[in-house]
Amino acid sequence: ITLVYGPQLDTDKIAFLQELRDVRAACDGPWMLCGDFNLIYCDEDKSNGNLNRRMMGRFRRTINDLALKEVYLNGRRFPRSNEQSPPTLVHLDRVLCTPDWEELHGECHLRCLASVVSDHSPLPLDCKPVPPGHRRFHCEEFWMRLDGFHDIVASAWHSVHDDDPFWRLMRRMQITARKLTSWSTRTVGNVRLKLAISRELFLMLDTAQESRPLSPHEDWLRRQIKASYLGLASLERTIARQRARIATLKDGDANTSFFHRQCTYRRQKNRIHNLTVNGAPISAPCDMVAAAYAHFDALLGRETPRDCGLDLSELITPTNLDDLDAPFDAEEIWNAVKRLPAQKASGLDGYTAEFLRACWPIVRQDFVDAFQRLYEMRGRGFCSLNQALLTLLLKRADARGLGDFRPISLIHLVAKIFAKVLSLRLAPKLCSLISTCQNAFIPRRSLHDNFILVRQSARLLHQLGAPRALLKQDLARAFDTIS
Repeated sequence: ITLVYGPQLDTDKIAFLQELRDVRAACDGPWMLCGDFNLIYCDEDKSNGNLNRRMMGRFRRTINDLALKEVYLNGRRFPRSNEQSPPTLVHLDRVLCTPDWEELHGECHLRCLASVVSDHSPLPLDCKPVPPGHRRFHCEEFWMRLDGFHDIVASAWHSVHDDDPFWRLMRRMQITARKLTSWSTRTVGNVRLKLAISRELFLMLDTAQESRPLSPHEDWLRRQIKASYLGLASLERTIARQRARIATLKDGDANTSFFHRQCTYRRQKNRIHNLTVNGAPISAPCDMVAAAYAHFDALLGRETPRDCGLDLSELITPTNLDDLDAPFDAEEIWNAVKRLPAQKASGLDGYTAEFLRACWPIVRQDFVDAFQRLYEMRGRGFCSLNQALLTLLLKRADARGLGDFRPISLIHLVAKIFAKVLSLRLAPKLCSLISTCQNAFIPRRSLHDNFILVRQSARLLHQLGAPRALLKQDLARAFDTIS
């Protein structure tokens, strides 16, 4: 650990950066340095445009050359203020670390306290591991490529029977999740532990090979360990890639450590450690859960009285929609399953679209029966499959209150497929149902048409020469309330 306090003069800052390089050259292994660097490396680190870009470039090159990564600062953007009016806010205090240090302390949490007695805010760094919580079932993508996966799914799926298609589907998904979790523990286990054991055994055999010839059994064991290690290394990389949730890279474009670091960054950024509710900070998990439930319960599903309304019959041209009431068939449901996006977050059930595509012959009839019950408008019992997991994503870096988070609803896989089937039926009708003035999210229409329309309107008004006004209306938080 290295503590720093950066100098003020540019010449001293250059010597300071060189000193950091010398310290790193003499310090092998995991390294963390923190303090007031008196330097920034990007425009977002300062609240005004008075920037020394030459020193910014030097600091940025030093960080890149030393392979350093900044620990994510939760809750604040600028830990330092010059206490003037108006104030200049700067991000001078930071914590940098090497990748191997981050692997050892991936669960660390850096936050910012109030600047009471100084113009710098204290930055406490908590390196203790977060208490492990209850792990939900999650269907891993690499399971589908392992031997025995389809046999486990088939035996578990057909081991439960129920006359009600909704309850039968729910119970079969639950028992299959338990069987798959147990099978994965026996078959895959702890991949990192197996890799460490394989390396240790391989080292022992290599050491013995230098002093004597290996016996036929030892030579066979050495070859088996090597083949097993290559398979485990590929499996570890697949798991890390899936959990990193990076869909823009092709296979072979990044190594396993890159995906592990991306997972660590996502955990540090997305974990909510505290909230501010009605001006009071809360940090206990049970209190934050209760506050989040009360906040979104007041927004979702509450009908508010309105003084006026819209007569949709005057806005929408009547269109024949009788084909939307056609019964569902297996081919239509399968087409919706194939159109589901890949590698997306699962809902409360833990299943993904990849599971359905891999096991569709096994689960097809149960989905057809459930859809037939929905078509008959006999939805009693569908509540067990119509559940969702509400997760919160940051709207801004200094998020504090619940209004600073964007709720994302991860719905049940069955409800997701049902919505997909209905959307595919409705998609060909959208062009005739929605006015041509609306361009967003409509097939064969472009959102850029609105920009072209505004530009042409502005030119026309300018040519007319008469006084005119163009109003741009922005609806803040337009979709935060749903009824």
